[in-house]
Amino acid sequence: MPSENPSDTPGDIAIRVANLSKHFRVYEQPFDRLKEALLFNRRNYHIAVNALTDISFTVRRGESLGVLGPNGAGKTSLLSILTGILAPTTGSVDVYGRVGAILGLGIGFLPAYTGRENLRNGLIARGVPLHELEREEAKIIEFSELGEAIDNPLRTYSAGMNMRLGFSLAISIDPDILVVDEALAVGDAAFQNKCQKEIRRFMEQRKTLVFVSHNMAILEATCERGILLDRGRIAYDGDIKDALRRYEFRYFGDEFLLSQPHDGKDWGDPKAQLVRAEVLNAVRAQKNVFEMHQGDLAHLRVTVRIGQPIERPSLGVVVRTALGRDVCGYSTSSASEPVPRIEAGEFSFEVRVPLNVSAGMYTFEIGIADMVTHPPRLVHIWEEVCAARVLPAGYAIRGLVDPGIELVFNAKAYSLRAENEKRSGVSPDSN
Repeated sequence: MPSENPSDTPGDIAIRVANLSKHFRVYEQPFDRLKEALLFNRRNYHIAVNALTDISFTVRRGESLGVLGPNGAGKTSLLSILTGILAPTTGSVDVYGRVGAILGLGIGFLPAYTGRENLRNGLIARGVPLHELEREEAKIIEFSELGEAIDNPLRTYSAGMNMRLGFSLAISIDPDILVVDEALAVGDAAFQNKCQKEIRRFMEQRKTLVFVSHNMAILEATCERGILLDRGRIAYDGDIKDALRRYEFRYFGDEFLLSQPHDGKDWGDPKAQLVRAEVLNAVRAQKNVFEMHQGDLAHLRVTVRIGQPIERPSLGVVVRTALGRDVCGYSTSSASEPVPRIEAGEFSFEVRVPLNVSAGMYTFEIGIADMVTHPPRLVHIWEEVCAARVLPAGYAIRGLVDPGIELVFNAKAYSLRAENEKRSGVSPDSN
């Protein structure tokens, strides 16, 4: 975990957490709580559950922190303590600034009250003066797009409507720190997009974001730093890409990877070695960098040496931008005809990637796993086996990659595929 700079002052820090632990008492029957109290602790009727154990970290102003981990890792408990909903058992939490929070669906709302009543109570609790209530209330209702439903009891709201109300209230107070739980995963796509735009606007002001989500793409796009929680402890604290990768590795059940040093490019069994990786049909511009054009088919050959057999191999490739953003990928793990057993020693396989992408630099990641166990055993991942500099060829692509879009006019289809075939002299009907 990154160490705290002794010169930091509260002016530089948004959140400071020191030696934080949270323990819950779980009783088998409700009456057991009373019996334990009346007996003055001469006998315990509860089981202690450790939600968080000795957590320490700081978040600087303007930083975006993603908190991730499996269910039961302690994410919601941590966020509930940061926002003052729960008190820590031991340790301390200091928060410097106004906090806006969206924790779960309807937390802090009363189901029997209408949306408007809950909204007004929330504004009063956040210190909004009475003479400003009506104006602030109108702004929030307009942003939430709840319309006449604002005067219906909250118990009639769907999960998406709850999220609309909660997010609109949290962002309305112009917080210094925004804490967002998985609540944004519900609701319609249009309002989710509206929320994400608001979060981007929030971050452009160099304010502080703490974001919990199981959506890896959103975390990578939104956050610069990640904390991985595992059974109430911090398993990793650092760059968001490394945090996400370590979280992904836990799917493979490979604890070895989580305790070994690495250079961010090479993960797995040290006996698995990358011998060679090259693009066969491209010009090598420099070491491990090949030049191609939009629409070309990148033909890679990868040679690997392994120290033990792989009973049921899974071969995978991921294409990324130079900034590390995933473009596309494929794995043989779900193939109806599995890859046959690979013996110890050296072997090669080929990868073909249609570069129907925008011009720019792209890297290729290769991964190998053994699917014979559950969860699978990761053999190795090489993050950047080689790179392709894709030169412009006059293709008009919006975004990173063309998935096969067609535009049809007067019964004629216009597409990148059709243009590729025309330029290469291949008949569209030959396939």
